[in-house]
Amino acid sequence: MTAKKYIDKGTDPKSIAINIATMVLFILPFLLYFDPEWTTRYLYLTFGLFILAYIVPPMGWRRPHPYSDDPTNRPMFAPKRDE
Repeated sequence: MTAKKYIDKGTDPKSIAINIATMVLFILPFLLYFDPEWTTRYLYLTFGLFILAYIVPPMGWRRPHPYSDDPTNRPMFAPKRDE
């Protein structure tokens, strides 16, 4: 049997935190328009989620630099290096 190749699906904690923070950022204008009483709370929530996304450490098998160790990931016209 061949070994299963791990495929990074973006479900590590840092990716999830970034996705949630970005989703709230996109919804923020609608929240501010339809519920202006809670403007400061929504802004604090968005700010807090981005701080959390910044603080959460990158985890996973190819973190923190997912493409730097992949020898096949080179620019198309880059000179070949002896590695």
